[in-house]
Amino acid sequence: MKKLRIALGAHHSLALLPEAGEAATAIVAQLGLPAYGAVLAVVGSAGSLGPQLLPRLRQLFGQAVASAAQQATAVLLDGGTQAGVMALLGEAVAALGYATPLVGVAPAALVNCSPAPAPPAAVALEPHHSHFVLTPGTKWGDETSTLFGIVEALRGPARPAALLLVGGGAVAHTELLAAVRLGLPIVVLAGTGGLADELAAAWPTRSVASSLASPILTEVMTNGHVQFYALEASAEGLKAVLLHHLSAATAAA
Repeated sequence: MKKLRIALGAHHSLALLPEAGEAATAIVAQLGLPAYGAVLAVVGSAGSLGPQLLPRLRQLFGQAVASAAQQATAVLLDGGTQAGVMALLGEAVAALGYATPLVGVAPAALVNCSPAPAPPAAVALEPHHSHFVLTPGTKWGDETSTLFGIVEALRGPARPAALLLVGGGAVAHTELLAAVRLGLPIVVLAGTGGLADELAAAWPTRSVASSLASPILTEVMTNGHVQFYALEASAEGLKAVLLHHLSAATAAA
């Protein structure tokens, strides 16, 4: 696989460009991550988060998500672009002094990865990520199998891992399904629109609603370990929920 050092403003990041079919364990070995104790993937909306939500989300990402990851010595993973939840997460990690590794996974054909030539209509990478894995593929969602392969490789046999869903569109459906099939606990931030609110609305009557849902949501509602947390609830409460799922005791249970 190719390895690049890329400059994103004043910040430099390591970018890996694996070949098609490259093993997730090989990718993880090349990332050169510091010692870590847990894994947290954050997925959801790239461009559809309402502007009225952003002040509250910035607060939660800083005081709960990034803070919990730092306390749990977790590796963070997301989609890596300068949009939506990825931008919020990058800003939160930077505000805490880059104490937590943040790995963005996206298709190389769709992002601007200087010094590599930028493809037409390339999307900017979020500048506060420490690492990127830029995968084969030509459409959003082609990176999902690599993202969750990396989650599985990082988790290994003993480390705790979890998923946080904020909003979410079409790609988030397949990401959620991948998390369910890995047995990850899923925390859904209700009140953020998109898939998060669709799932929150269906969950109370899932035994009935699942027959009307998409096959993906049917499987999620049947097999998923899902916990909902309200957008307006406290940052301290969300941090506690995330720390519970990222604790070694939870992984061993």
